[in-house]
Amino acid sequence: MHLRFQILVSGVKTSADASPDLRLSLSEEYSRSVNFSDGEIFLKLRQCANKPNKDAGTIFAEKRMWGRLSPDKRKDLRQILSHELILAGLDSLRILPALFSGFRIAHILMPLKCPEVSFQVLSQIFDLTPV
Repeated sequence: MHLRFQILVSGVKTSADASPDLRLSLSEEYSRSVNFSDGEIFLKLRQCANKPNKDAGTIFAEKRMWGRLSPDKRKDLRQILSHELILAGLDSLRILPALFSGFRIAHILMPLKCPEVSFQVLSQIFDLTPV
């Protein structure tokens, strides 16, 4: 599918000037099947966060993904992102995106107040997956 559109975002004037990230973000946003799961949103946000040089497309994609979350899910995701151990465990599983198909952003892990236990469980999942 070839998308032709003109855009004006941060000085980008035509589709030819748009970065691949910006084109992908716009096509995802304006396609007809735009129901992202929590897992897809998490993976996309982590992909954006790990980019060393963020261009307009990356920033646009990141803001759009945050905007797809309810206020409660945004709060819960910020809590998950603030726990380095839990985040490291989830990041180690990103090599298997299918594991995130049933991932729900919720405050289930946070009340445990034991990120070490959560990290250990995530590590065991990683150890069990054939890579």
